[in-house]
Amino acid sequence: MAQELIYTSVPTGLLPGRKGYSTVAATRGIPDTLMRQLESLSAYRHIHQAGSAEAAANPTVFSHLTLDNQGQQLSLLSRISDTELDYSGRSNYLAHHLALSPVERSPAGPASILAAPSLLVTQWSGEPAYIDAARELPPVSEASGPFSGCQRLGLDAGWAGELARLAQDTATPLAHLVVSTEMSPHLLALLEDASSLLSPQVRWRFTFTTYYTSLPPNVDCCLRFVIEGTNEADAARGSPQVPCLDLTRPGELPFPDHPLVRAAQAGQRYQAPTRPAAAEPELTAEVTPAGGAGGDAWSPTEAGGGPDEFEQMMADGVVGPATEEPQGTGLAAPPVPLTVGPVTVAKGPATPTPATPAIPPTDSRGQDDEYDDDYDDIEPGSRRRRREKGMPLGWIAGGGVLAVGLIVIAIVLVMNASKKPNKDGPENDQ
Repeated sequence: MAQELIYTSVPTGLLPGRKGYSTVAATRGIPDTLMRQLESLSAYRHIHQAGSAEAAANPTVFSHLTLDNQGQQLSLLSRISDTELDYSGRSNYLAHHLALSPVERSPAGPASILAAPSLLVTQWSGEPAYIDAARELPPVSEASGPFSGCQRLGLDAGWAGELARLAQDTATPLAHLVVSTEMSPHLLALLEDASSLLSPQVRWRFTFTTYYTSLPPNVDCCLRFVIEGTNEADAARGSPQVPCLDLTRPGELPFPDHPLVRAAQAGQRYQAPTRPAAAEPELTAEVTPAGGAGGDAWSPTEAGGGPDEFEQMMADGVVGPATEEPQGTGLAAPPVPLTVGPVTVAKGPATPTPATPAIPPTDSRGQDDEYDDDYDDIEPGSRRRRREKGMPLGWIAGGGVLAVGLIVIAIVLVMNASKKPNKDGPENDQ
């Protein structure tokens, strides 16, 4: 939420016990530290005596400053001007501040927002009060058309580019510009011209005040306009450390060939870059020899190549369909995989690939001895698996019982044969 504060001279201020120059309106809940900062930035010095015929020529302050409040970076938009005499008949002025957080910044930039009518008050009446309603920034369109600020001041449009150059030059933290009181009403339009040359992000780093007298050291302000004939203008002209441009006698541009200066003179304001549409990938066909990426390649995009040459190669048998049978091999050429991207086709007859012997399927009812041997060769030492996957255990047990039975029968037969009488013995020897 934007934080507001209005400051002027009144008999009774917003805070108890305050009168004279004091806060008369502020956002409810505004931090005390921020209130004190804004009050310290509300000073104003009259050039002409208040209430005189020349009082209307007193300059109006339009400023965009950046300040830190308890670790939060704020953009401060301010308007300070001469106003009617106060309740005691003395000179008076009115200051209105609007502190914005980074998320509340408009792409149009601070100069265009300050130029919006009815954003900041020009007079005050009524009793002091807190502001409860959140202030919404008015919709502001970016500057367009001719550089009106330069035209009103009688300046070359390149001076708008020079101010933009100073604003974005990190090596130049601040600069003074000498102007007259007659030029003061058109300075905000000049700053709009300069701001329109910068991107929306850089515009909010473009700090300025159209009437500089003094500022606290913790406030950032790059472009400081000083009124000719004041002490500030004399000091600016005599300072060797800070650049000083005298717009009352502009002369030649300091950097006439700078891109921002040239853009301003051509009437070209900043335009957001447009991203070109992504180009669709171009698919090309290539012929690569069977040896891989080391040999000659052909592409229809090369000079002298084309679809007719590819068809002739098909007719000559150099390349052919994926299932073409090369002469003398007796084997079908392996199919060529289809891929998105470069298509590789082999030249000449395809090299036959020896067939890999297939492993016979495993039968849970057992295998013959030859398969058992092959299985052992595939998985050496896997006798247990052969027994599990080979002949069933019931067959092995039955064979063992049969063998034992045959052995027993053989033993019985031998024993019976040993008990028969010998027919050729002594009893027959007579």
